[in-house]
Amino acid sequence: MISGSARGIKLLTMDGLQTRPTTDRVKESIFNMLQTYIFDSRCLDLFSGSGALGIEMLSRGARQCVFVDSNLEAIRCIRENLKKTKLDHQAETVCKNATQFVETYDGEAFDFVFLDPPYFQNLILKNVLELERRNLITNDTFIVVEYGTGDPEIDALKEYFKVYREKTYGKISVIILRRQDENSSISR
Repeated sequence: MISGSARGIKLLTMDGLQTRPTTDRVKESIFNMLQTYIFDSRCLDLFSGSGALGIEMLSRGARQCVFVDSNLEAIRCIRENLKKTKLDHQAETVCKNATQFVETYDGEAFDFVFLDPPYFQNLILKNVLELERRNLITNDTFIVVEYGTGDPEIDALKEYFKVYREKTYGKISVIILRRQDENSSISR
């Protein structure tokens, strides 16, 4: 279930173990931390799965979201969820490997980037650093990563980005990062 304009709508999820939807508890915590920054933002939902994080952003007032997943069934699920929530006019869905997308995307920078990749697959650091290299994140971008607690990639990320918030929920952790540049218009 989601909040905002599409409150109470139950999203479709894919059957099987191909995706691991973010739990309602974790999702609620993320959005409670970010709520005041969401309105009119532009989002990227990498490793989208059912699209729940990006759809939640749109439902809470984000202007646009790009959903990226390499699984065609996941993209179909996202499109159905966007239709169901009547948010499809604010979304772009891309069926592509996340790394290929990041390496080739030539649009404007994002205000929020969500990464919820398969755990412990070394997919976080390289994609975030490539987003940085390609100027797809700015000083004001929030980088939200859901990961398996204890993933060593997170320590490496902390060398490049400052921690805005971090929380652990047993085997799942969430970290929200910002660029190290102190010229951000949004303070810690």
